[in-house]
Amino acid sequence: MPIEHDSTLVSLFIEALRQGQLTHETHPLWFRVASGSMRPLFNKDDAIQIESVSADDIHSGEIVAFETPDGLLVHRLLHCEQRDGTRHFLQSGDGALQPLWLTAANVVGRVVAIRPAHRAGEYITLHSRLARWGGEAIASVRYQLYLHETQPIFKQCLRVCSRILCDLYRWYLAHYCTQSELMTLSKRKL
Repeated sequence: MPIEHDSTLVSLFIEALRQGQLTHETHPLWFRVASGSMRPLFNKDDAIQIESVSADDIHSGEIVAFETPDGLLVHRLLHCEQRDGTRHFLQSGDGALQPLWLTAANVVGRVVAIRPAHRAGEYITLHSRLARWGGEAIASVRYQLYLHETQPIFKQCLRVCSRILCDLYRWYLAHYCTQSELMTLSKRKL
């Protein structure tokens, strides 16, 4: 899922994140989503907040921002493995079924919050334990889908399970992990 922003600004943002100069608490910066590859978790025109993170500190199930030749790509991390002394990451959008391997050098940060375009003044936080467990469950099913790509019946069952999990995850987050921006601002001032 590409992020829509001027390419120069994106490059500056990526470099500042990598150097730890931006955090979601001190410099909250929202990026507008430009595609539907992560539906139903977030949709085109929603906004996402990305925090700086080392490639060693990300885990399967998290939503990770990667730098690619095509720009910033934000997808769910399905699996991590060490190959030839380099950490490799299998990532894919929740709504897209074309996983792609990237390396630690591509990691920019992780998504920590979502601001749905249709819910002004509210955002969804991804910090809760249940939010992490839900992401891990989706990643696990999607990784099995990747492994069993050549088995049509098993593949179809996994696709259905993946879709149901993604829909339930979105519902749960919308109902139990939504916060008011005004409440967050008042906590920062204290």
